[in-house]
Amino acid sequence: LGLADRKTDPVVMAPARVLAQWASIEAMSGMIDDAGVGGGGMEDSPSEGEESVHESVLLQREDNGSKRMLQAIASGQKVQRFATLQTLLKQEPESQKEHSLQKLEGEIQRHLQHFTEKILGLEKEEAVIAFLQNDFSVSLNANLKHVRHGVAPDCSRQIDPRIASKLGFYEELLWVLQQQAIYLSSLSTCLQDTSAEEVFYSIVRFLYRELTDHRTLYLLLAMIRLMVNKEVEHAKLLSEVFSWGSSRVARVFSNFALHEVHYKSVVHPIMQVSVRQRGHSSLLGCVIETFDRTGHIFALSKESYVETLRKLNVDLGKQADFNKVLPMFCDFISNQLIAAIRSTELPPNILSIFFSCVTEIKSRSFAE
Repeated sequence: LGLADRKTDPVVMAPARVLAQWASIEAMSGMIDDAGVGGGGMEDSPSEGEESVHESVLLQREDNGSKRMLQAIASGQKVQRFATLQTLLKQEPESQKEHSLQKLEGEIQRHLQHFTEKILGLEKEEAVIAFLQNDFSVSLNANLKHVRHGVAPDCSRQIDPRIASKLGFYEELLWVLQQQAIYLSSLSTCLQDTSAEEVFYSIVRFLYRELTDHRTLYLLLAMIRLMVNKEVEHAKLLSEVFSWGSSRVARVFSNFALHEVHYKSVVHPIMQVSVRQRGHSSLLGCVIETFDRTGHIFALSKESYVETLRKLNVDLGKQADFNKVLPMFCDFISNQLIAAIRSTELPPNILSIFFSCVTEIKSRSFAE
């Protein structure tokens, strides 16, 4: 009947017990080693798509086998064969190899050294804070003694209701003048006398006083650019542009450049004698160094020269030296002073105004 030649069905329909050695680490490692072996050499070579699918299946089998081996070692099984140990070492992740661990150890040591230095430096920082606290406490206690002698502010006086009722209109007016820069820039071209100009400068100064606010700073820069445009447009000659005696732009820009927000970036590099930028002294430092080295007194006019001699208690008979010093003064201006000015780094806000002035002058195309 052919019963002797009957083959066993390879499909397992229900789970069954297997030999214990098949669950050992050695069996798992053998499974992983055999995972890449093909089924036979007589089969046709697979296509590219079949090869990629076959490789992904093999990689998945290797990962599953590695996880099972690690779980078996964690459960207490011992490695019996050296080949199994080699297989485990080959499957070791890159992050757990010796060079990776040494690199990680170096990073941890650097972080530890950084935190250790910060902890050791806390004593110095605490000493500074303790000194400031002590200084503040002494100053506060000294001032509290005089509080009882102070005069309380008079809060009994109230604003006239008629004035208080109009403040809302002034608030709206001032907001429009600040927000719409075209109004003040147009008004700057209509001023006729000195008193009106002083009122205009005062309004601009208080409207744009808080230049630490980016919005206020942006609005002031926009108004100055519009004033530059109108002044260049109304000027007939190039010499009339930005003249100190008649230019409103020059006054507004001067107040802007010397505002307290620019003290550190503009005033200090110019007026501090100890400041040096790019190997050059400040403007005031150049004047003092030249006077100490040569002893010459520079002035823009003979009247200023005589006035300076009088203030320094110098013999007024040296008035004739004014003409002799003029060439030296020109040399000082063209060399040392210009070099000091060029070495001064101006903030971007001031440089943007300079750029707007140059652009407007070029577009105007003056005859001279």
